[in-house]
Amino acid sequence: MQKPFEGHWFAAKRVLRYLKATQDFGIMYTQVDNFSLIGYSDSYCDGDKEIRVCTSRYAMSLGSGAISWRSHKQSIPADSTVEAEYVVAVEATKEIVWLRKMLEYLRVKQVQSTPLMMDNTSTIKLAKNQKLHDRTKHINTKYHLIQHHVEPKTIHHLHCSTNEKIVDIFTKALGREKLERLKMMLGLTNIPSN
Repeated sequence: MQKPFEGHWFAAKRVLRYLKATQDFGIMYTQVDNFSLIGYSDSYCDGDKEIRVCTSRYAMSLGSGAISWRSHKQSIPADSTVEAEYVVAVEATKEIVWLRKMLEYLRVKQVQSTPLMMDNTSTIKLAKNQKLHDRTKHINTKYHLIQHHVEPKTIHHLHCSTNEKIVDIFTKALGREKLERLKMMLGLTNIPSN
């Protein structure tokens, strides 16, 4: 704000053009047979070259569309991509636990454990295997709370391909085909105003 450059002006104009073009977009919720909660999490570490912190992002889907999502920079730089992915997986786990409690309060109990889709197999192994914690002593102990929700089957971790990560829509520049596919997966559609 104190020293704006021409690049900032172009970025601000681009954001405004995007907002104008997408003002009729919204999430359309339709009736579905499978009303299960599904989580997606990922970290993006190539975005900020100056302070070298990763961007955490997750999205939660229920039925036909996304009901919760978040994208933000992590508070400290991670030592590895596994650590960055593990941090966002813990954040997503907290969101899943809260959403499951909220759904139970609304009498929409989730009988099965909630899948958390991730593309990093090492993070999945770390979340499932406490024996690996000797190699991850540097990760703050608060992040190991994920173990307490895997054991009682609140959540389970599944690998998803890089092409199916709906959270890429929050932080990456995408081609039109992938953008349209991810918008559809989120339940995002053009809803013309009357």
